[in-house]
Amino acid sequence: AVHYSPGFQVNAADTTGAGDAFAAAFVVRLLEGQPVEQALEFASALAALVCTRKGAVPDYSLNEVEKILRSSGEQRTVHQSLAQMTGTHRQAK
Repeated sequence: AVHYSPGFQVNAADTTGAGDAFAAAFVVRLLEGQPVEQALEFASALAALVCTRKGAVPDYSLNEVEKILRSSGEQRTVHQSLAQMTGTHRQAK
């Protein structure tokens, strides 16, 4: 199965470590028994948060990740090619 989740729109300071943070968060959430969709959402939010700080291992809190998840309604972005492939046509604001 293919799972897709739009990215979170943030003001990026540095993308170093975002992919590692995403992978780690995704695997941990799956090992905790969360459904793939929820693990994907959390991992995406953490990766977005990491991008807002400089350096590969920025300080962050679970509350900050949850804040990104709660405010996700207007802060999501879909790359045009993915939108076409998945039928998702929501535009970033």
